[in-house]
Amino acid sequence: MREILKRFWIPAVFVAVTVAVLMIVLTGGVSSSQFQQYKRYAATVHVQNWRISQSTAEEFADSNCDTIESGRIIGIKFINDDHLKSTAAVVKAYCPDGLNSFLAGVMIDQPQYTNTAILISKELNNE
Repeated sequence: MREILKRFWIPAVFVAVTVAVLMIVLTGGVSSSQFQQYKRYAATVHVQNWRISQSTAEEFADSNCDTIESGRIIGIKFINDDHLKSTAAVVKAYCPDGLNSFLAGVMIDQPQYTNTAILISKELNNE
């Protein structure tokens, strides 16, 4: 039994390390692809003067997706239309089931953005 363990411990460690590296690479790929989706959605809604980083998008999603997808309004005040459009693109990319409730919350909480929210809904729900 001891000889079997001696013979296979190096390959077992190699396999374990390989699996760990693959998991890290694949998990990073999912996050990156979501950010690529965000950029595509931001272009779809014509974001002009608002840029966010991948880490900002991920932090926003981690902090807000559960709230948004449950239909609750998040406490965010938009600075301008591009801020709303960019945020909606993040929601669509990272928590797509919450887009419509997010936009409804915007129309209730900040009615000055109703027209923008309607345009976003039309453009992103046709994606």
